Amino acid sequence: MAIQNMKNPESDHIFCFKEDSSKEGRTLSHVQVGGVFMSRLVIDPGVVTGNYFYTNTHVLMSIESGTVVARFEHVHTKEKRELQLKPGEELVEIPKKVASATKNIGNEKAVIVFFSDKPLRTSEAFHYKVF
Repeated sequence: MAIQNMKNPESDHIFCFKEDSSKEGRTLSHVQVGGVFMSRLVIDPGVVTGNYFYTNTHVLMSIESGTVVARFEHVHTKEKRELQLKPGEELVEIPKKVASATKNIGNEKAVIVFFSDKPLRTSEAFHYKVF
């Protein structure tokens, strides 16, 4: 059934993002739909975000716009990886206990979209310097 054919679409099918701009150079917006959390991170040029890992959260990320370098490090094995991600080309899974950080290396704002099974800002997000 198309949303325009529904009697009251505002009640159950429109979800509002909550915004967090508490850290300079980035704005994180998030919304929960059922058991899925979608987060949208806007990063100013030159800004690094992240530097954390999760013990029990599944996370996927994709670049919506801009030029972003992502670094990853497994907190136990110390295995490292660095990727330059391009808009709309990759969907990256960040495994549990893999620390991640992103840096906007372009001249414009960059936008990263995350999908997860728990909020990105929880008590199980542990600081870990990657970038």
